[in-house]
Amino acid sequence: MYNDFLPSRSRENNIFFNFQNTQGLDVFSFDRPGLVLIIFEKSKLDSLPDTFLKYKNHFKNISIYDCGRLCSFEELNTILEFFKSKGILPFIVGSECEPISKYASLHQKNIYHFSNQIFYTNTDSAPVEQKYLGYQRHLCDYDDIMEIESYHQNSMSLGKLRTYGYMTEPVLRDCNLVIFNSNVIRASDCSENLECLPTGLNAEEICQIFRYLGTGTDLDAIFIDDTNLSFKSGHLIAEAFWYFAEGFNIRMNDHPSKNSDFSEFVVDSTEHGEFSFVKNNQSQRWWLKKQGVYNIHYLACAFEEYQLSIQNEIPERLQKFLM
Repeated sequence: MYNDFLPSRSRENNIFFNFQNTQGLDVFSFDRPGLVLIIFEKSKLDSLPDTFLKYKNHFKNISIYDCGRLCSFEELNTILEFFKSKGILPFIVGSECEPISKYASLHQKNIYHFSNQIFYTNTDSAPVEQKYLGYQRHLCDYDDIMEIESYHQNSMSLGKLRTYGYMTEPVLRDCNLVIFNSNVIRASDCSENLECLPTGLNAEEICQIFRYLGTGTDLDAIFIDDTNLSFKSGHLIAEAFWYFAEGFNIRMNDHPSKNSDFSEFVVDSTEHGEFSFVKNNQSQRWWLKKQGVYNIHYLACAFEEYQLSIQNEIPERLQKFLM
């Protein structure tokens, strides 16, 4: 595995990172949980580590590693499993859908796509559960939109992300893998990507989203699709990484299946009978609880969704989960 990484091209010692791959990697290089920046060898953003020379590392609970350049995605499964065993979350600049989908299929992981369009990525072996965020309806086939809105409860169009902003964090809390396409950004904030439109997520919203992603405890990796990016985009991707690190630095293992410090609230509805919400008393984050045949299932949700439910106005997203 370690032969798959070339040393970083950073021209000077970058104090933002706790470790820089300048001589080569070995298993002892990763001694603390944290984040690792990996840049695909063919990426146009290979100078990204230099951008962090201007940034301050505020993160005392984690280490941030610059792994250097990845030569191939062939050993992606091995790489992700190794970092997971170390409590280290990869932020990979560059993506190839087939190996990502194979990993998702092998480990039964979902993929969240940030893109202004809807597209499907599956392997020959098994379908992959996929969600879509930031898609713009005038770019998508009507049948695809109907399927997404009917069967993918955590997918959100650009309009929904804007209208129901309180849902963004809980929706992202359940994701395992992220593929981020820069075409989801509005053109004025990413002018070099000709697939961007005047409408899209702005730079501040991108940074907030990546902070939310950092706090999620089910995430295995983030992949940045850099197909239409160049050096100009370096600062926006670097800022997104910084806020991702800020979120990761404060993340808590607060899921009800792993943490007993929570309060439970029972709701009695006309259509669905009694069901329960749980709130972690430390993080103040909410989940909807459903008793299955053999175990309990949870859906991350917002306080606002709980408030609607107690008024017998159960949001459609929660109704799909309860069915």
